[in-house]
Amino acid sequence: MAYNLIYIDDEIGKRDAFADSLTDNSDLEIKSYSPSNLGETRDLIFSNQELDGVILDLKLDGVKYEENTADYTAPSLATAIRSKIVENNFKNEFPIFLLTSQDNLEKYYKYDLTSHDLFDFLFFKQKLGEVNNYPQKIISILDAYKTIKEEGKKMNSILKVDLSGLINVNLPSKFYDSDSASVYDISKFVLKKIVLRQGILISEEVLAARLGVDIEASQDWEQLKVFFKHIKYDGIYSQVWNRWWSHKLVSYWREVFPKSPPLISLNATERVEIIKKQYNLPELKPATPIEKASGSKFWTVCKVYNKPLDVRDGILIEMLDSEPWHDKMYISLESILERDYKGKKISIHPSEIDRVNDLKEGY
Repeated sequence: MAYNLIYIDDEIGKRDAFADSLTDNSDLEIKSYSPSNLGETRDLIFSNQELDGVILDLKLDGVKYEENTADYTAPSLATAIRSKIVENNFKNEFPIFLLTSQDNLEKYYKYDLTSHDLFDFLFFKQKLGEVNNYPQKIISILDAYKTIKEEGKKMNSILKVDLSGLINVNLPSKFYDSDSASVYDISKFVLKKIVLRQGILISEEVLAARLGVDIEASQDWEQLKVFFKHIKYDGIYSQVWNRWWSHKLVSYWREVFPKSPPLISLNATERVEIIKKQYNLPELKPATPIEKASGSKFWTVCKVYNKPLDVRDGILIEMLDSEPWHDKMYISLESILERDYKGKKISIHPSEIDRVNDLKEGY
């Protein structure tokens, strides 16, 4: 299925190249335009009856020439678009993507927090030619909008799970009421609060940590994932972001290994030995602790190294906009001593500062 998008950018010389990077070998069809005044540009967007999405450059007023009379930036245009969608009673909602340079992001967007809820996803121009799955990510968001509309905004159907089975998860009430939440609300909530955060769903690295497996050293890892495919998430965004249901992992372990102690109480070697015997996977290797860590009852990963980490060895970090169903995040002492966490925009939780200082003295 081909998706039709409009791309607004003031850089005429580079605009088509950016569009080509997104459309090559993908199902995206992108028409590029220069910005004019705010009202005309908004009307141009809504004049396209088959529009599936919009891509906006951040600095629409950055390059001045005869065609470009824009005196506004992407957040202003996005606000006008969102307002028009509301006026149309949310008919034919479509996502808005922000495409910008990293320099402009730092100067004009990063600290303008009111603008962050206007866009479905942000992409960097400098990374368009890299292996970053940008076209696939755009398509996954477009697919999500389509699914949400088709399913009548029903969360059970969108996530493909019985929400009653999710213990201690209390989603905001508007997500159970289709009249209260827009397609944009639901799409961004699922992506930002469920898919991209560890908690209800877990990443492949966390799955491996909880099974005690060293992914890189285990030739049988791909085969092991086959045995766990029925606990794999297959709701919206699953075609790009591989995730597994955390509560189903625990339930499945109890079902398949009824005589085993709880998964969380076993160390990596014990977990791997049980799995190898059950599934005849001799090439599974147990994960080992990160340098200067000792525990191997892994349940998370170091946020810096993305390697298995026993929570007892972890240093708690601050996580913005956390919800009750989000897992706490940790980094390893090694990442602190080597100062590798400094380049990751990670802040140690205030409650851990004294502990970290004491640990540092031992080295």
